[in-house]
Amino acid sequence: MLDFRLIFFYILPRLFLNTLVSGSICLIVGSAVGLVVGLLRRRIQDTLFVSYIGAFFGCLLVFITPWISTPYYSLKTWGEGGLGAIAVLIGLFFVLIGGFAGGAIASIFCFQEFLALRKELVINILACIYVLQSISLYYHYFSWCPRASSYCTF
Repeated sequence: MLDFRLIFFYILPRLFLNTLVSGSICLIVGSAVGLVVGLLRRRIQDTLFVSYIGAFFGCLLVFITPWISTPYYSLKTWGEGGLGAIAVLIGLFFVLIGGFAGGAIASIFCFQEFLALRKELVINILACIYVLQSISLYYHYFSWCPRASSYCTF
């Protein structure tokens, strides 16, 4: 049974936050990777945009894992004890690695092919990533928050 409270107050805010974090990281990481690869290939204009998109997809793919898919909880426990800061640093490390890997793969190997992709294919890939993130968030919620518990509120 669909619980709309779960969708609107747990799933969608976390998807939005994952998108914001991925977007901000892809600007920084994509710029660095795109400039380095562009300087090596002497084609900065071609590699910057593709490395932005690759870093964005790389960050979003890392957010599919259930324990990284909820950055809000990790940020909420920052400094409260229980080693919440370590969870944030580990999650940020993996997201940065995903951004670097996505940007490097996209700008080194696929930049000619990526420019030839149709818009519908890119939208379908993005939709599949968000569906997988939603499933991951559902899994995370139901594995850590049984129905009888009163401490799992969103």
